[in-house]
Amino acid sequence: MKSMKEHDVQAVLVSYLLERGWTPTIDNPDHVDIRATRGAETLIIEVKGTTSDPYTDTDTLLGQILRRMGDPAARYGIALPETMRAQAGRLPSRVRHLLDLTVYLIDDLGRVSLLQE
Repeated sequence: MKSMKEHDVQAVLVSYLLERGWTPTIDNPDHVDIRATRGAETLIIEVKGTTSDPYTDTDTLLGQILRRMGDPAARYGIALPETMRAQAGRLPSRVRHLLDLTVYLIDDLGRVSLLQE
């Protein structure tokens, strides 16, 4: 699998959201990687690309999304390359469920899948 930079992951996920009726924005003033709306729904997603230290950078990504979880009405997610599935899976499914956190995994063909239990 090839290396995916953060902007590559972000671009694929923006397209994925558009196809599902969301209106995503990037370059947000609050530094959220992707903020998307669909009717009254809001989705906030932090994105990470392939890095030289995927374990530390995944932990950093989780810290970033936790700090963004101020709106109780919003839904939250993180997006990573498929190659970082193991690192994303270190967050126990129970915690993901409690936080209602969606984990988007992007493969090098531009396909999006969700990390399941």
